Amino acid sequence: MRILITGSNGFLGKNLVKHIQEEYPSWKIFGFDIVETGQENYNFNKVNFNEKEDWKPCFKEIEPEYIFYLIGLFRGDNKILYRTNAYSFQNFIEDLRISEIEAKLLIIGSASQYGRIKAEDNPVNEEYKVNLTSIYGLSKQHQEKIALFYNQNYGLDVVCTRLSSYIGKGVARSLLAGYLIHKFSSEKKIIDLEISNPNDVRDYIDVRDVANALVKLQTSSNSTGEIIKKLEKRVFELEEKHAKDEKKAQE
Repeated sequence: MRILITGSNGFLGKNLVKHIQEEYPSWKIFGFDIVETGQENYNFNKVNFNEKEDWKPCFKEIEPEYIFYLIGLFRGDNKILYRTNAYSFQNFIEDLRISEIEAKLLIIGSASQYGRIKAEDNPVNEEYKVNLTSIYGLSKQHQEKIALFYNQNYGLDVVCTRLSSYIGKGVARSLLAGYLIHKFSSEKKIIDLEISNPNDVRDYIDVRDVANALVKLQTSSNSTGEIIKKLEKRVFELEEKHAKDEKKAQE
């Protein structure tokens, strides 16, 4: 099995690479990212996604069976957000179409695509009418529409996800979870916290469970052309397993 992961050095990308290497050691991973760490232990290439990259030679050479498109920017100038999340993806998927490679493409959307949700409407599903409140959410919604367009008009094998916040070792400090972890790891007796919205309520998923769920989506034969909000049942099963494993380790 030949796997292509864009954004392989991001928080989710690193965990996905690790999960595949541990659970599917025979799979061959090809990773691409704008950042190079020098510690990659798989086939890696540094790529500037915001330039008009020609992906066709890459597709022809690798001939991937599964593609995980993890590229995404959640903060920054509006123009850069759109260029990274939507326009770069448009270039990528068009080159995939031209290459005529039979690969299953999974893209990472965001729960921010739902925008403002009324409390009484929870829990929402994939059919919930979006009420966008941010350029980030709009850019990810645009990315999703492009992916589904290529599925419906060109027959590309595509799966879209709308993930809630995920946490774990290595989460960015610019995110609330990473910020709190950094603060609480301090040796100071008194910790000052600056939170923009203390009344905000969120669901969090362990990034290891996210990686597992994404692989399950890719290997599922009936998920193409769908939008997936959460693999709730699978996530709960994995959380129970982690709890049991930790309890067993403590005993």
